[in-house]
Amino acid sequence: MRSFRKGGRIRRAIVIGACFAFFCLFFIGDNPKRIEAVSLHYTFFQEDWQEGVSGDSASHTANQTGWSVYSSKDTYIKTIEDTNVEMLPETYTVTDTSDTDFAAGEMDKVVISGSGDTASVQVTPSVADPFASTLGEWLTLSAQPRPGRFTAFAKAGNVIYCLFASGDGRQFGQWDIAGEKWTMLEPIPAPAAAGCALAWDGEAIFALRGEGSKQVFKYTPGTDSWEEFMPLSSGSEYGASIVSIGGTLSSGTGYLYVTLGGSGTSFMYFDPNSGENGMWWGRSSVPASIEQGGRLVYPGSGDYIYACRGSHTSSIWRFHIPTNSWDQTVSDLPIPEESTKGYAAEMWRGSNMFYPGSGDYIYLAQPYDCFNRSNIRNYQTFWRLGPLSGAPAWERLADCPRYVDALGFILYDPDGAGQEIQLLSAVNYTNPWHYDITKNQWKEITQPYWSSYGYSKTVYRIKNEPHTSVVLGTDGFDYKCILDHTADNQSKPVIGNNWEIYWARLTEYESAAWADAVIYPEGTIVQGTDGNDYRCIRYHLSDTADNAPITGGNYSIY
Repeated sequence: MRSFRKGGRIRRAIVIGACFAFFCLFFIGDNPKRIEAVSLHYTFFQEDWQEGVSGDSASHTANQTGWSVYSSKDTYIKTIEDTNVEMLPETYTVTDTSDTDFAAGEMDKVVISGSGDTASVQVTPSVADPFASTLGEWLTLSAQPRPGRFTAFAKAGNVIYCLFASGDGRQFGQWDIAGEKWTMLEPIPAPAAAGCALAWDGEAIFALRGEGSKQVFKYTPGTDSWEEFMPLSSGSEYGASIVSIGGTLSSGTGYLYVTLGGSGTSFMYFDPNSGENGMWWGRSSVPASIEQGGRLVYPGSGDYIYACRGSHTSSIWRFHIPTNSWDQTVSDLPIPEESTKGYAAEMWRGSNMFYPGSGDYIYLAQPYDCFNRSNIRNYQTFWRLGPLSGAPAWERLADCPRYVDALGFILYDPDGAGQEIQLLSAVNYTNPWHYDITKNQWKEITQPYWSSYGYSKTVYRIKNEPHTSVVLGTDGFDYKCILDHTADNQSKPVIGNNWEIYWARLTEYESAAWADAVIYPEGTIVQGTDGNDYRCIRYHLSDTADNAPITGGNYSIY
């Protein structure tokens, strides 16, 4: 017998003698089989691929020839299940012992050419596709892991966990704060999208899936594994948030609090001590609907959970845990000085509020509604609310380095020392921005600080980007635009009478002492021998003192 594949089934061609008519024959039994006889061949369609000899038999009434149903398999046929047949590859081995072997010419899968030292063997392989069952099949491959619009972050000790909610929606990874490196982890069991959120209880990560789903998942870092957690009573939507308070859930000392978002007022918490495996309970509804950009923040200790309402609102509330009540006396976001019509700041969908992990303040970034650009001309502001242990009030801080629009981000204290805050987002997801709390200044690690150029009139100066509208003042120092305006003589730095309304002298974040044998990237700030700060304009190795600012003969190149 000879086996071959056609039309997705294995056919056995059996030569049984001369027959020139067409016969349609059926097997005797419950499972009829069809036989075609054309010329000298009968073609048998094998429908049942069970291992071993079949009890069925075929009856050929025309020539009374009896023959068995499938009783054995060839070397290169593997029967996996009753109806599943796999063709195995054939393996050929060619051993060269003399030029005589090469003179044999071509074989099925080997082409031989030449002789002696110039002889060559070309093998035509049988290719197996590692991704698909058949070649020529379209595949969906993993997307590049990158934060996006719905991305959720959570700080857990020395790492930041990230549910990317992009690509296939299941990508999950961690950012090593000290090593500045991403590691991809086991994907979340179901795709996450709008409304997804993360919380860390000191032992495990808890994730809301979002997109209206009631699903909640638990991730255990020690085993890099996910499991189903107690589902919500209603689905989490855009603007949903989750926080952990107290200890771990497994010890019975921790709790999870959730707002479901979706323009609703639902607020609930998970009590691990209720029922057999813990239960979700309703809490007092939030004062108004939670929108895009809504956020819950627990400042590490105390009786209050803070909440921002989200897009197109200025409202900030706090929830008193012991009395199950909301306090609406927290001040709304202030009216920014840039607002020409006295409009209060409004949370945008990319805005967010975080407790960085230490200190007595909550921080909030990018709160302005972009639709009010004619009235509020700054979209990258940075604020803090506190002291939380006293009478909380809003304080405006140095503006963020760049407007991140609707992209997900997180603010965190990298080492818990209370000296610095970092911002990790889709814009800088491999190089977070650093904010010095004491100096109230940002430092962008990834780019040069400023590109200064001469001042000119009748030019519209824009404050929107930190790398634009930085000019050289008449005293030789750089000045950055702090208010959008059309330049004229009165707005010229130092000389103009009103220049202080529009310009501020640039003070660098910090400078390092000059050192030899150090690689200086573009944008590095060092102190020159004259006491002034100098910015690196060309990547170089400071191999000699010739590169030292002022003193070095070649310093102006670098």
